[in-house]
Amino acid sequence: MKRNHTILFAALALSALLLMAGCQEPVRTADLKVTLDEKADRTLAPADTDFNIASYYVKLTGSTTVDVTTVRSTFVVQGLPFGTYTISAEGRNNEGQVIVRGTNTFTLSAENNSATVTLNELVGTGSVNLNFTWDADLTADPSVEVYLKSMDSKESSPVKENVTLSKGKATLNKTGIQTGSYTITANLYDSGIKVAGLVEALRVGNNATVTADIPFNLDDPSDSSSGQITLINNAGVPVICRFEDFNEKTKVEAQKETTIRFNISGLEESEVSILWYLDGNNIGSGTEVTFTPEPGKHRIDVVASTAQLGSAGSAYVTFEAELPTTVGLPVLAKTITSSDIGDIKISNDMLIEFMNDGNVLLIDNKSKKAQVCSVIRNSLNLESGISMTNGATNAAKFNDVKLLITDKLEATTYQYTYNPSTGNISKNSSDSGMSSILDGTYRIERVFGISRHDISSGKYGNVAIYGQIQTQSSRNLVVGFYNASGSSLYKNYANLAQNLGDKVDVYGVDPDGYGAVFIGTGDSPFLITTTTYYDKFKYFRDETIRFDGNVTAAYPLRTDSMEYSRYVVAEDDTFRFFDTDNAQSINKGLKEDTEGKMNRSEGSELNTVQLLTSADKNFLYAVNSGNNSISTYSVSDSGELAYIGMTSLPFSPQKAAISTDGSRMLVVSTSGTQLALLKVRT
Repeated sequence: MKRNHTILFAALALSALLLMAGCQEPVRTADLKVTLDEKADRTLAPADTDFNIASYYVKLTGSTTVDVTTVRSTFVVQGLPFGTYTISAEGRNNEGQVIVRGTNTFTLSAENNSATVTLNELVGTGSVNLNFTWDADLTADPSVEVYLKSMDSKESSPVKENVTLSKGKATLNKTGIQTGSYTITANLYDSGIKVAGLVEALRVGNNATVTADIPFNLDDPSDSSSGQITLINNAGVPVICRFEDFNEKTKVEAQKETTIRFNISGLEESEVSILWYLDGNNIGSGTEVTFTPEPGKHRIDVVASTAQLGSAGSAYVTFEAELPTTVGLPVLAKTITSSDIGDIKISNDMLIEFMNDGNVLLIDNKSKKAQVCSVIRNSLNLESGISMTNGATNAAKFNDVKLLITDKLEATTYQYTYNPSTGNISKNSSDSGMSSILDGTYRIERVFGISRHDISSGKYGNVAIYGQIQTQSSRNLVVGFYNASGSSLYKNYANLAQNLGDKVDVYGVDPDGYGAVFIGTGDSPFLITTTTYYDKFKYFRDETIRFDGNVTAAYPLRTDSMEYSRYVVAEDDTFRFFDTDNAQSINKGLKEDTEGKMNRSEGSELNTVQLLTSADKNFLYAVNSGNNSISTYSVSDSGELAYIGMTSLPFSPQKAAISTDGSRMLVVSTSGTQLALLKVRT
């Protein structure tokens, strides 16, 4: 079957001019002049059916009966008596098969001497045998929906058809379809999420079967059609209509407006109806269309038709909407609403964490659900979920199969097991929680974060858990150490600060062991940082620091030296930097790099609510609720920042997480009703 789907003009107008030859009595007669206008071409159609009209059969029934079979487009019936007649006409192909017919009744008289018969009834029924195919390795739980819609009737609605599903294929076998032109729409879903779609023009012929293999386009490259349709204009001259300067090799940038034009040179635009589809979704009409593609592989379908009966055709082209060439810069892939993700629960009180296999852990504290979701075609699919008694304040992965989740009310951290092959999570029944890390003596008011580190000394375990406790006389910032390789719980902990008059206002904990930073901005301000220094866990404290502006976020930065560590603080629309001499003592090693203070150039009133780094620590991301954006900075080996660019968000952001490989980012809206999935060139 040819893939350069052409448009079939199979609607014929049969014009009959009845000319009076004289007024002789007693029988008055006239000559009948018949003119036939032929228009035909083919689109996705039966391979063994010829839709070209080779001959015509005309029958006049009235006071007399006349049969005419002719190959000529004009002929005359002489001496036809006045009276009322029914004219029936058929268009036939070379094999004598009737393609189209029409009838008309009129009264021939001296005053009424012309009539028109339009062939407007396509004859018979046909069948289709269509295989919709895709790479089975790219889907986990596929389903396919197929719809047929007649293009010959404006009142018709799409009809959902039954398909037979097998590995990498869905088959539509249907008989008894009225001949004519149709659009066939097919959508491929994976776990209920649409991952591909297409629209084709279909021509059904009498007693014939349309057979075709039609590929779905996933994110793997595939061939396109030639992107052109052959139309027949009113004069019977073939005209090639084609995509202008657009094919599968055309460079398209994701999330930027793209315009495609369809050249119909030789035809009037009013003669042709053109509809455009992106991945099976209608995006416009006319000779050009403008759209904004998400990152990834896409398919553009164009379906064209005329007012003539049975005329329809289609062409398609595949292309890839590529990420910008700038490494590290996020690009919005899709805005996800609660209605898009079915049973997945989201709110304005939730946690997000990417697992090592690319799945996402969403903990919604309003519904008290912990949910593991896979990312499919720029959307989320629920893999598993469990109920939680109280919700959670923090969640962090330790390795491929182990999670640590802190209970919201108990302020106690528990171990959970994650199964990458099934996506299931479960709470370890033998784990009684980490309250014993503080001897069970003090109430833990708050858990700030969990950080994995690689210190060989058993004293520090493998994981540091940062929390705030309330004793009988003071409020303390502490770090406890946990051996996540086994079930043992260490009772060791370190007081990072005692007698905190104010709670921690801003903090940042790097999950990969690059340290943590804690800031209090009240009447008794403080800045506390932690780091690892060879086989030691170290922390530094400055209780003389002053912040003149509004401090909203802080985070540790990677450096190429164990001798010093660096921390960035977002204050109003500036970045302040603090360095530690890791060989010094607690109160001497922390100093501000006053010369390195950075006035941010990307705007004002940014209100940065979160700072986080890529997994390789080469990029810093500032999540800004002031102008609904994410600012991207490169991080040098010495911890210096360089501004790269800004990514606009469709809502005010609350928090964000980045995948282990750095290729995806997920952002939660302040309202909790939307998520933004972003892709990053790595």
